[in-house]
Amino acid sequence: MTWLEGSSLLYGAVRLCRNLLLDLRFGAFLGGTIRTTHAGLGAHDVSNSDYRALSYLFANRILQTDVLVDIGCGKGRVLNWWLSLGISNQLIGIELDERVARRTAARLRNFRNVHVVAGDAIERLPVAGTLFYLFNPFTATNLRRLRDKLALLRPLERRLIIIYYNCVDIELFTEDPRWQVERLALPDPRLHPAAVVTRIRLGSGASPPLQPTALGSLPSGR
Repeated sequence: MTWLEGSSLLYGAVRLCRNLLLDLRFGAFLGGTIRTTHAGLGAHDVSNSDYRALSYLFANRILQTDVLVDIGCGKGRVLNWWLSLGISNQLIGIELDERVARRTAARLRNFRNVHVVAGDAIERLPVAGTLFYLFNPFTATNLRRLRDKLALLRPLERRLIIIYYNCVDIELFTEDPRWQVERLALPDPRLHPAAVVTRIRLGSGASPPLQPTALGSLPSGR
């Protein structure tokens, strides 16, 4: 075994243990991929974000007034992460696969601020949402539909941002003047590319800088 192979194995073991411990804190290990039964609708397989990535993506980005929405929440690992921060924000997960959504809702049923919705995320988009998370849940065609619907959510002057992880179709936002894109330089090169996408109003220029609380920082002991 080479040094590089050994390093990769160690990284994978540490990653697995970290994810396992926090998963079990909220009732079950969430590892593994579930083949989608909705490929014809443009959905991708159900997979999980890594907690290490989430710690970077949400650091100092969550405001106390935010309504957090995970589009394509799958087994609920992002919901776990938000809960681990100890925040009281409304947390919404939307999952197309009804069976997966039911299991996630049952596992997190004791958390009153969590609501898991089964169905098409674009059709059932929460109008009160302010911070949306995407882990490449569907095709570019569906992402374009989502982009256009989010751009029109009222009131238009309110805060509305997207944390887009594994942002393979980021050009759908960079080419649209309704959105401002900030590509993130994550400290671990083994993580997927990511971006923060902020809605702006035509003719108004970029939104003023936000002053978020430190709610997105890594919980102590994690």
